[in-house]
Amino acid sequence: MTDQNLAANNIADEKLLEEFVDRLIKEKNSPYVKDENRNEVKKMLLDDVADAINRKLVAQLTDKQVDELNVLLEKKVADEELNGFFKKNINNLDQIIAQALTDFRAGYLTVSYQPKKDDSDLPPPAPVNK
Repeated sequence: MTDQNLAANNIADEKLLEEFVDRLIKEKNSPYVKDENRNEVKKMLLDDVADAINRKLVAQLTDKQVDELNVLLEKKVADEELNGFFKKNINNLDQIIAQALTDFRAGYLTVSYQPKKDDSDLPPPAPVNK
């Protein structure tokens, strides 16, 4: 595969993750996601999705492979080289990534946020007997 193909794959992967996150935001339809903070929420979710995928991938590696990965990370190799490392060491890479996305989606959609009650919503304090 040429460097140009690798770059195109990385751009396509990033675009797919952005579309995945956009669908999640739309599906969740949270009242806390407004036009003003949508980009910030999207960026945070993209980071969280990437972390979830990375954790799932690293969990598939042997201790020796983790050591090899750490060497690559310390060298700050290009993303293409990291992608090649995972493709070489994880046979069912696409399935593992799909499972990470499925798990992330399930977790994200099941979390519900309740608005914080202010003191005006609370009943008055109980009387104190002396």
